[in-house]
Amino acid sequence: MALGLSGGIPIGLVYALLSMAGYGSYLVFAKSATARHGSVVASTAIHGIGLLLIAAMASRYLYVPSIALLGLIIATGLIGAAGVYLQFLAVQVGDIAIVSPLSNMGGFFILLLGVVFLGERYSGVVYAGAVVVLLGVLLALVRGPAVQASDTGRGDGRVKHGRFGGRVITPGALPAVGFSLILALYGTLSKMVVDELGGIVSAFWLELAVLLWLLPFAVRAMMQLERRDVRPLFIAGLLFGIGSGFLYPAIGLIGLGLTGSIIQAAPIIGVTLAYVLLKERLAKWQWVGVLCTIAGMLAIVVASA
Repeated sequence: MALGLSGGIPIGLVYALLSMAGYGSYLVFAKSATARHGSVVASTAIHGIGLLLIAAMASRYLYVPSIALLGLIIATGLIGAAGVYLQFLAVQVGDIAIVSPLSNMGGFFILLLGVVFLGERYSGVVYAGAVVVLLGVLLALVRGPAVQASDTGRGDGRVKHGRFGGRVITPGALPAVGFSLILALYGTLSKMVVDELGGIVSAFWLELAVLLWLLPFAVRAMMQLERRDVRPLFIAGLLFGIGSGFLYPAIGLIGLGLTGSIIQAAPIIGVTLAYVLLKERLAKWQWVGVLCTIAGMLAIVVASA
């Protein structure tokens, strides 16, 4: 607690809040970018712009890791790139109000894997939070007759009916859950890198590895981008850079538990901005599902901390 602002607020808490704000809002601005350019180009460009910001933040501390650690970073980057592809696929086809909380379930899967394979035991609050998350996911997955956002991210005011009695799997929900599952593995491997390199340096090398895996699939299309097309990419990239760049320094200053508790509230920003800016309209039970997912994840992280 020695580091702080003049008002006595720990600087690590400020970093965590900035990270939460960046992660919570960048997907909303990425929605129009994926609609225009596709998920591969959008994800690559946004990560590239974010990496430039992270590099500026880390420039004073950067150094080249050992060969063995570079190998771990490259392998971790491959896993991260696979997760990024799923997340941006979800953003392209789904509603941000659904994708944002379902993409933030990494802690739930870490809990599940620990119980099943490692025999770990947790408090009743954690298990209750897991049940609430599962209930929320099931509610959010099912879409019925409701006003949905259009593919461009703007509400079109139309009622869309699916098959099977008017209920279908919500577009984007399954890839978002898949991203969270991959994120659990990515986070575990990233922690090993952070232990060796520290916060901001790890953020640079890990995001660079992710970008290098994404780049070969998007470089040709990115060369054809026009200046008028890059504004959504630029805004989303800066917000992503803020989210990623402040995350690991916050962990180093105030700890993983408190940082995780704050970051877990990021979907609240995403859901709010999706409603206000993108005019997304969901079925009532989907809103209940979104709130259950967010509340359950907050309970898991706070109780675990």
